[in-house]
Amino acid sequence: MHRIFQKELCKLRLQTARAYVKVLTDGQGPVSYSHGSSLKLNAQVMGLGPTFKIVLVLTNAGSKPITDCSVIVVCDADAFVLPKSVIPVSTLVPGPEYSVDVDILAKQVPGYKNSQSSHFS
Repeated sequence: MHRIFQKELCKLRLQTARAYVKVLTDGQGPVSYSHGSSLKLNAQVMGLGPTFKIVLVLTNAGSKPITDCSVIVVCDADAFVLPKSVIPVSTLVPGPEYSVDVDILAKQVPGYKNSQSSHFS
């Protein structure tokens, strides 16, 4: 019984590793690669609503500075109000973390099913 458990556990680990490699090679992972640059983005929701904030932490994981960069926040306009959807970001030098705050107001729409799927690009 233990041997079967160990075998299934190894299969699960292998499947997880393959799925993770696929996510990274498809460009859907936490680090984005383009033009020799590497940018990492973490998002954290602060607050319970209807007014809350999304704190974005940007890290340049590459070796060259990134200039002329913007954060574009896209969400359902029927459910949320964004004061600014395009946020310019200063030059990102490799190493330090840069924090960007996005204020969001959730609308009270009767009968609307709140889907928490926002896209960050």
